[in-house]
Formats: sequence, C-alpha cells, structure tokens
Amino acid sequence: MKMILKEQKQEKQEEKQEKKEKQKKKQKSESVKITKFMIRQRLLMHFQNHISEEEKTSQEEIFQAVTGVNTLAVNSFARFYFWKSIEEVIRKLRKSECFIIKKRGYYFVLKHQEEADYFRKICDRAIEGMNKAETRADEWVDGEKWKDFEKKDYTDEDEEELKPKPEEIIQSKINKAKTKVVKLWKGENEDIS
Repeated sequence: MKMILKEQKQEKQEEKQEKKEKQKKKQKSESVKITKFMIRQRLLMHFQNHISEEEKTSQEEIFQAVTGVNTLAVNSFARFYFWKSIEEVIRKLRKSECFIIKKRGYYFVLKHQEEADYFRKICDRAIEGMNKAETRADEWVDGEKWKDFEKKDYTDEDEEELKPKPEEIIQSKINKAKTKVVKLWKGENEDIS
C-alpha cells in the first residue's frame, strides 16, 4: 500500500512540475521585448502620417503603434513604464529626425509657424518659471530663511490652521475662472486676427 501512495505522490509532483513549465513557457511566449530602437522606428513610422495639428494623434494611438497592444490590455505599471520610455524617445527625436509636440492632449509633428509659436510660448513660460525659482532660491539663501526653518517647531501645528479658509477657496476659484476667461478671450481674438 505504501508503494501506491509513493507513486501517486510522485505523479502529482510531476503534474505540478509540468504545469509550472507550461506557465513559464506561456509567460515567455506572451512577453515581448521592445527596445528603444524599436520604439524610435515605430514612432517615426507612426508620425509620418501625423504632420501638423490637423493630423494629430492621441496617446492611445501612439501606445498602440509602438507596443501593438491596447492600453487597457496592459496593467497600469506596464503602461506607465512604456509611456515614460515612449516620451523619452519623443524628446530625443525632437533633436534630430522629427519635432513632435503635444497640444491639448494630442501629438503631432510641427508643420506651420503657428504651431512653432505655440511651442515657443510653452518654452517661454517654463523659462520664466525657472527664473522665478532661481530668484526665490537666491532670496532664501541671502535672507538666511533657512535659519527660521531650522528653529521652527512643526509638532504643534494644527491641521485646521493649514487648511484654506472658505474665503480663500472662493477667491482662488474666482481667480482661476478669470484666468480661463482671459485665455479663452485671447484665443478667440488670436483666431480672428
């Protein structure tokens, strides 16, 4: 009777081993290696049909063109990883083969001067923000604000004190609405002229 049990145990172990091997083979066959070179080539081919804003393409279309898979078929970590790699290659392509930009959530290759002007405005805003950050850094060091920071006790702060007051929230929303109205007004007037 012991012999039969040993044989049954051995058969079960062999079955488990076979299942594991099948799973490994399945995982290997499902996984596809995509190199930066492959991403570059696929982006170049994809963007040949997306020159100018009229022929814009979405992030989903780009992802599918590069990976061959719908974004919904991939878990969020893989999607994030692949998209970061795609963005890196897009930045590199901007230095050589094709100048790809993003506008209102869509991507395309520059063709018209208006598109280049839009990109220039984005760069100017970024430069302005960096200049302001440099100024704040200099003020922090020159004013020795780090001394106040070093001495301040944050353990006694009340969370309620840090929350914005209702008046501040309302004023913030009013300011955001004003900014949106001004941007819309400027956008409409630029189209007219």
